[in-house]
Amino acid sequence: MTRTREENARDAMHDEELREAGQDVILRLPKLVPDDHMEFEDWLAWASEDLEANQKHYDDDYLPYMHEAAETAIFRRNAFDPWPAFTRALRTMIPEMAADAVVYEVEGDDGGRNINCPNTILTAARLLNGQIEGEVWSKSVSKEWLRDFCLADEIALAKMGIPEDHLVAASAAGWRVGHDPKDAVPGVVLVHDDLERVWPVDDVPGAMADIGSAIENDTDSPEP
Repeated sequence: MTRTREENARDAMHDEELREAGQDVILRLPKLVPDDHMEFEDWLAWASEDLEANQKHYDDDYLPYMHEAAETAIFRRNAFDPWPAFTRALRTMIPEMAADAVVYEVEGDDGGRNINCPNTILTAARLLNGQIEGEVWSKSVSKEWLRDFCLADEIALAKMGIPEDHLVAASAAGWRVGHDPKDAVPGVVLVHDDLERVWPVDDVPGAMADIGSAIENDTDSPEP
C-alpha cells in the first residue's frame, strides 16, 4: 500500500518529537551516558537500574532515542577530551554534569598548572568548535584522591579488556591487575605479590605459564 506524503510527514514529525524527548531525558539524567559506546541492548542492560529508578521521566518509546542521544554525547565528549581520566573523575564527583562535558583545564591551587600541588582544580564544560558552551563545572580535589582515582580508573579499564575466565584464573593463581609496587614497569600490569613478579596485562596465559600454571580448558595457553 502506497503511503501518502501527509502520512510520511506525520511519521517524520513524530520521530523528531521522540528524538527531542530522548535528548531532553539524557540532558536531565547524564548518568545514563556510559564512558564508552555501547550497542542498544548492552546499554539497556548497563543502565537498567537507573532506567528503572527514573521511569517517570520517560516513556518506553523514548528508549531508542535516549540511546541515540547518549551515543551522540559520547561522540562529542571523545572528539575533544585532553584528559579523559580527569573527565571521568569529575563526572564521579559531579553526577549532574552534562554527559558530553570534558575537563578542559587542570590547575594547581597555587594558580599554576602543577597537578602535584596539594589540591588540583578540575574545570569542565561542553565545548563546541573549541568554545565553551553553557554551564561550567569546577571542583578542587586533593592530589591523593585524584591519584588514587586515576590509578583505579586505569585498572578498571584494563580489566574490561581481559576475558572473564582469564581474569578468574589469574586471580585464583595469585595474580592481580594493578601497578608495579616497585614502579619499575609503567602502566597497568599483572602483579603477583607473593612471587614478586609482574607481567604484561594483556598476556594472562603467559603469566600463568610463568608460574607453572595454566588456564583450564584454554587451548591458547602456552604449556607451563
